[in-house]
Amino acid sequence: MRPIETIFNYIFLLRPTLLIPVWTIFLLGNYHAGHTDFWKTIMPTGFFFTLLVGSLYIFNQLNDRDSDKLNNKLFLISHGIVPVQQALYFSVAIAGVSLIYAFFKSWTLGLVFGLSLITGVLYNVRPFLFKNQAIPALLLNIIGHGFLTFAAGWSTANQSFSRELFLYSMPYNLGVGAIYLCTTIPDVEGDRLTLKQTMPVRYGYGLTVRLAIILILGMFTSIFYFRQGAEVVFLPTLCCTYFFIRLLLKPTKREALRTAKLGVLFLTIAAFWRYWWYGLYIVVVFFGSKWFYKKRFNLNFPSFKNE
Repeated sequence: MRPIETIFNYIFLLRPTLLIPVWTIFLLGNYHAGHTDFWKTIMPTGFFFTLLVGSLYIFNQLNDRDSDKLNNKLFLISHGIVPVQQALYFSVAIAGVSLIYAFFKSWTLGLVFGLSLITGVLYNVRPFLFKNQAIPALLLNIIGHGFLTFAAGWSTANQSFSRELFLYSMPYNLGVGAIYLCTTIPDVEGDRLTLKQTMPVRYGYGLTVRLAIILILGMFTSIFYFRQGAEVVFLPTLCCTYFFIRLLLKPTKREALRTAKLGVLFLTIAAFWRYWWYGLYIVVVFFGSKWFYKKRFNLNFPSFKNE
């Protein structure tokens, strides 16, 4: 295999398309803490946080490689293109480098990175594997993809843990939880067959959607605690609410997937509106991923289709 192919394989082990929502919440955390310099704070901290989260995505692929092979997806590890041992070493290495950077910058940032790693291990790695359990999976998504990601962006402005951090992060935490619940609905049959106790498997479709709507309404409630910056999250929340109500009235997998994708999109637009250069990152990731998956596996991915 040519060196350039190996490099791209390891880049896409990090699953760049899944990192877009991570960067969105990260940037919104930075925005609420106060604008900081792109090159001195946002870029380096965002880069190492990307490596940390990417290492957790690799852990996930290592754990799910057998089922991924059966489902013919996430080919790099499941189909042996990247050897398991090499993927494990790579994941541990980038997680370690990220933690060293974070603690070097500040104890607050180190704590955020450390807690992110812990929640990711609890979520993805045996014997914990909380992603297969209804309530723990929801809570860890809210904490990890919501609060701690927001806190990483918040910490770039040298802000410490405070009441304001918890207040400003609350709408995003609840939104992440609601979107996560939507992503569990299309996989309910497969999860049931593999004995995963996700929210719709254990409690049913109706309760899952109602809980998601409660979380969205909680976003509205928490916005009123803002002293400034409420306009950032208000419109995305309003748009999300329409599609969540539509999902309740039209209970299909396609509608659930559409709702999840649009929820991510609305928050991403909010971040892009404040950081114009974020659009360049999204374009590079989107079209770079389409090129890689088409050339490597003849797949049309990512796609806007609700499939």
